[in-house]
Amino acid sequence: SGPEPFRKIASDYYRRQVQAHQEKIGRLQREKSRIATKAAEALNKANAAQQAASRTKALSTVQSKLKEAQRYNEEYAKHQRELSKIEGKITDEMKRKGDAERNLQREEKREADKAQRAAQQLAREQESRARRLESTTTQHEHQLHGIGHALRSHDHLHRQAQEAIDRL
Repeated sequence: SGPEPFRKIASDYYRRQVQAHQEKIGRLQREKSRIATKAAEALNKANAAQQAASRTKALSTVQSKLKEAQRYNEEYAKHQRELSKIEGKITDEMKRKGDAERNLQREEKREADKAQRAAQQLAREQESRARRLESTTTQHEHQLHGIGHALRSHDHLHRQAQEAIDRL
């Protein structure tokens, strides 16, 4: 599973990826809006030229306006192709963002699971230390009791020896 710093780096990496994909989607959407505006302008100009051609009587003006309308229609079609490409890029970028989000969620879950396991291990270690300390304390109490008994016995023997010396 790897050391914790690596995991943290992995989740940070995916977090930055998600953010980068979101920013790129935003840029593509702004570009899409800009091109859609150009497409609408071209279509309006093509329609205006078409209407101007239908209102005029002079053949040369009609031909000129029809060529103008055709040029704007071609410009509109070009913008539509650009929009289609950008929408494809947005779709691809959204898929990449979704992949990065899934990877981020997976890494965050791994980090949380690892932290939980570490906390459980720490709790077990603390419990074990507490049991060892309790056992050691109990052993020391027994030793102190034994020492107390030995001192009382020694004190009793010392009094007997002193009484024997005093009788001499």
